[in-house]
Amino acid sequence: SSVEISPPQEGRGSSVEISPPQEGRGSSVEISPPQEGRGSSVQDVIRWNCTCGFQANSQKVTELIQKYEEELENLENEVVVDPSRRIFSINQFIEKKGKMLHSNHYLLLKAGSLLSGIASYQDLDAKEKYVRKRLKILDMVDPAISRLRGFELGKLYQILFQKIVRDQSTKKRVQPELVLDMQRSLLESQFLLSGDIY
Repeated sequence: SSVEISPPQEGRGSSVEISPPQEGRGSSVEISPPQEGRGSSVQDVIRWNCTCGFQANSQKVTELIQKYEEELENLENEVVVDPSRRIFSINQFIEKKGKMLHSNHYLLLKAGSLLSGIASYQDLDAKEKYVRKRLKILDMVDPAISRLRGFELGKLYQILFQKIVRDQSTKKRVQPELVLDMQRSLLESQFLLSGDIY
């Protein structure tokens, strides 16, 4: 896929266009300067456009995102004794919202982070997938040494450790690559968080 950033044109703002692979169509978010005599609210400044010609209602898009944020916040603050019920609720959120949001949207990444933080042997593959996705995005937006990367690697270590324990308990052969990956994630996490006080 490609990302095209267009400079401001006369009478227009700048736009960011994301085109899917092998297709000439994409979507864009156009940011325009406030018009004379008008304020600078989100509705005035941002237009959600698709290159097919469709323009979404900015207010409705904003309200939808706010609704999703509230749902996720409720999941985050919900007191649940049974981890399996919490995992089910988060998976449902990811599945349903994933049909409307980009796979790298911050709400889906946050939901994946909540899932990976649950102390349970359930859905270890899904937990690993979301932690690795967050690490991949960190490599793109913040490739330098960071505490956030250290925390994510710490989560990855815990998940891989749980997978090894699970495999050993079921007499399944533990893959050497899994052990090496677990050790690497632990060592890098320790290095990045070495200045933290526990």
